[in-house]
Amino acid sequence: MSALLIFDYDGTVHDTMAIYRPAVLETAAELGKKYPELPAPVPDEARIRGWIGMRTEEMWLDFRPDLPACVRQKAGERVGRLMETLMETEGRWYSGAAESLEKLRAAGHTMIVLSSCTRAYALAHWTRFGMGRWFDAFLACDDYPEPGKGQVLKLLLNSPGYALARAAVCPDAERTGRAVGGRSSAVMLGDRGYDAAAAEENGISFIACAYGFSSVRELEGAAFTAQSPDELYELVNLALGPERG
Repeated sequence: MSALLIFDYDGTVHDTMAIYRPAVLETAAELGKKYPELPAPVPDEARIRGWIGMRTEEMWLDFRPDLPACVRQKAGERVGRLMETLMETEGRWYSGAAESLEKLRAAGHTMIVLSSCTRAYALAHWTRFGMGRWFDAFLACDDYPEPGKGQVLKLLLNSPGYALARAAVCPDAERTGRAVGGRSSAVMLGDRGYDAAAAEENGISFIACAYGFSSVRELEGAAFTAQSPDELYELVNLALGPERG
């Protein structure tokens, strides 16, 4: 019986900084020109990295709480559009990610992406990288009434039909729902504390992806830690123990 593998996307599979940093900096500069009476410091590399994994609303509230909510929303949308444009030429996955996904897929696991992103972002990446070769579905947290990653993961585990019906992409929801419902076990893979907390809240194993965008202490205590995507296949086997595929 196959296991269910739930992957975070940005910082776990996708090397996001190549498109996120320039999009944020360009949007921040535009806001500075539009609202000169409300200056804000240019965010440095560490701060931008720290925003990856946050929902858009949370990121802009952290960066520009001084701006009206409607302006923050439009700024988030602007970043999203810029990232979609940049993705066509600058978008890239981590070296070794596709190879590890290929091995995991060949082992018969059900593989789903769960990301704190928008539906448009999920659709764009699914198409750009041909993600259907490896993944059964892409769930964008913003599509759910309670968009926290732990809440969406709970829906997937306990009500897979409902969760997959709202997925940004799920080519065969009926088959995938049966696979999720019939899983032998489940493992979450991610690079942020949000991912670790979601796994803990739902009582499943967690593999920390230390090559992503976490802070130094964010993933402390993880039972399994990958220093590169090349290690994911072996770590999934370790996390599954005697049930590994």
